[in-house]
Amino acid sequence: MKKVDKVFDMSKLAVGYLRASTCESKQRNGLASQKRTISAFAVLNGYTIAEWRAEYASGGDDERKGFRDALRLSEERGYTLIAAKVDRLSRSLSAFSSLEGARDRIRIAELGDEPVSELHLSLLLVVGQNERKIISQRVKDSYKHLKAIHGENLNWGNKNIHTFGDKGRATQVAKSEKHNNKIVELVLLAMSKGGSLNDAVDYLNELGLKTRR
Repeated sequence: MKKVDKVFDMSKLAVGYLRASTCESKQRNGLASQKRTISAFAVLNGYTIAEWRAEYASGGDDERKGFRDALRLSEERGYTLIAAKVDRLSRSLSAFSSLEGARDRIRIAELGDEPVSELHLSLLLVVGQNERKIISQRVKDSYKHLKAIHGENLNWGNKNIHTFGDKGRATQVAKSEKHNNKIVELVLLAMSKGGSLNDAVDYLNELGLKTRR
């Protein structure tokens, strides 16, 4: 029997991007979970993942190698760039200019198989940036508190404190994401009624909604 080569729809080839902020020993399941999400999204929407890019790096660093490689592949080969969430691509509003140019080729698994609107993308980046700053400040405050108690020797205390800390941070992040998603939904609702971004902000202020911080 003559072998028939599989023909790919070039418009449906994609690069999957995975990112976790800390090392594998601390977030060993982070990339695996994102990969499952992206793979399921690809199957559901007819994409073929031609390349994967994965890295452990801060979302505030716009010059991450994996991130830049994924954008380059999208631009040069026309691949769709798929990430599980916007904050996996970046937690910095300064990345907006890089992402805006590729926005039509970007898909966020949790948002569905449509390009992210300019407004939605900018709002999610702002939320991600705010969360990054909160987490950073929380770490600094915790270190300062422990240093005041134990001095320079921070090996004291519960050896399992990192386990409890990870659980606490996960709970806090989940609550923050739920809160921020609510804000985004309300902003989009206001915009859908013909209001401007300033109108949406005024609407949130009238409701008394603030950021988690």
